[in-house]
Amino acid sequence: MAATLDNRTTSITKLERERFEEVRSGEKDIRTLCLGCASLKVKMEHPLFEGGLCSGCKDSFLDNYYLFDDDDGTQMYCAICSDGMEVFLCDVTGCPRAFCYFCVEKICGKEELDKITAKTNWNCFLCEPEMCPAPLRVRQDWHQRVQALFAAPDPIEYDPLVIPPPLPLAERRPIRVLSLFDGIATGYVALKNLGFDVELYVAAEIDCDAVRVRRRLLGGGNRFLFYRRCLRCIILILRTWETFRKLVEKS
Repeated sequence: MAATLDNRTTSITKLERERFEEVRSGEKDIRTLCLGCASLKVKMEHPLFEGGLCSGCKDSFLDNYYLFDDDDGTQMYCAICSDGMEVFLCDVTGCPRAFCYFCVEKICGKEELDKITAKTNWNCFLCEPEMCPAPLRVRQDWHQRVQALFAAPDPIEYDPLVIPPPLPLAERRPIRVLSLFDGIATGYVALKNLGFDVELYVAAEIDCDAVRVRRRLLGGGNRFLFYRRCLRCIILILRTWETFRKLVEKS
């Protein structure tokens, strides 16, 4: 029934004890508190129990609620605070819920913690909500709340896709290509397969084998300029920027 899973939380703070004592005495409404840390800055309602979650505990809940132990399939973190060092594991077959000692003690009191600790078999608060100790109260619609919390958000609406008309053949001009880390000129092959007229193809590649393959495939001539050092290619750009500027502007 009990297990040690994590050491992120080490103790109940004085503030948590005081505020939940006020809840048990009727001085404070549990719905105004974060069940995880007793903060008054409630960001949302806790999906399982009456009460809230602050921004930080909400993030922890979203991150950890569906984290399960690989060995036995139980929750890795407390179902209330999504934290916890030592936890109670539900003994109902098929229930993976875990509840940390700290949440039971700070919310329900030390006596309730001792009662659960003394039991050989324990059915958790969600499996037996009618036995849930005050002031902890299970929400009747907690299944739907969890499902809604993790449901995908509304799909993003995008503007209609606008496809510009093709450029008339008479207005099309050959392109000049600068390719760094070119490999075996697959970029040139792709452009040719797409029907582009390549006027000049300047490529840089440091791998000697790739350069040899590329030269074998494409040959040489004025259309192809190959460099085995990218620095030389960069110097070429600086010297002949006008050669590539129109290509850059239209790409």
